[in-house]
Amino acid sequence: MRIQNNQQQTPWINRKDQFRMLMMVAALGFVLFAIKIVAKPGFWDWVFVGQQQQSKSIEKKPLEKKRNLSVKLKEPAPLPPGVFRSPSPKEKNDVKKDSFYSKARFSIPSKLLKDVKDDQLSIQGTEIHAYYTILAKVRDLPVDDVQKAAKKNIPFDSLIIDAAQHRGKLIHLKGKARRILPFDAGSNQEGIQQLYELWIFTKESSKDPLHIICTELPEGIPTGEKIKPVDVTVCGYFFKREGYKSKNGLRITPLILAKSPQWHQPVATAISEKNRTTYYLLGGVIAGILFVCLIVWRSRLGDKQFDKKFREQDAENGQAAVATLKENVEYTSLDEMFQKIKEEE
Repeated sequence: MRIQNNQQQTPWINRKDQFRMLMMVAALGFVLFAIKIVAKPGFWDWVFVGQQQQSKSIEKKPLEKKRNLSVKLKEPAPLPPGVFRSPSPKEKNDVKKDSFYSKARFSIPSKLLKDVKDDQLSIQGTEIHAYYTILAKVRDLPVDDVQKAAKKNIPFDSLIIDAAQHRGKLIHLKGKARRILPFDAGSNQEGIQQLYELWIFTKESSKDPLHIICTELPEGIPTGEKIKPVDVTVCGYFFKREGYKSKNGLRITPLILAKSPQWHQPVATAISEKNRTTYYLLGGVIAGILFVCLIVWRSRLGDKQFDKKFREQDAENGQAAVATLKENVEYTSLDEMFQKIKEEE
């Protein structure tokens, strides 16, 4: 009895499997290349942009050589009999010209502020002269000098309660501006054509804004009725306790006249050419990983399909072998076998 085996040999080396193996080897090579690239410390500079800029800004200064500060005075030559030296008249150097600490440089005359009244809506007619005069003064002062002369850490409640005491004094404020709007300055003798109002919130003021009037704005600062909070520092003259209309009725707030707010911009996120290349490489790595995952998924799917097909074919071959056995082998039932035994007895 011969049983025919119709089972085909497993096609492990067909062209499809060879292509799959080649793609897996290529994917493995790409992964190794990507690991080599991302292992370099410079590849991750784009993640730490702020720290990188800060480290660049801090440069080590060379140590200065020790300077000899000793002074050797020459003794005056002896004078003839009857002659004496008269000291030169003392120069008035108690206050340097244009000194930073000169009070006249930053002070506002009390006569100018006598008509300024608190708890009034907007600027009154009697306050216009003082209003534009102070704006012109702070406009012409250097911003750095104003920042040095301004008094810091003044409580918000003190500006409200002791408005008369702070009037005409330079104060320093830091907070978040949520409204920045330009407006026409109106007619004045100081040559001011454009003004800007800022409403800022400090930690102490909480939900109560401070009203700031400036003659300039930093380039690029956002403006609008409702803007995303902008971190600013303002140094200017306290003018008065001003009234304003709000959703909850009439309220009061300090009115500050300043030159320009200092805008604390967030860390620049502009993509440099180096960072652009890094993004491309990172995108390539991610694409490569997804490609490898796709190949593995397709390979496993193909293996499952091949295994299923192989099992079905094996089952068909087994059924064919059983049918061949039935055809070529004589089969005797139990009844026939017992009948034959009885006849032989």
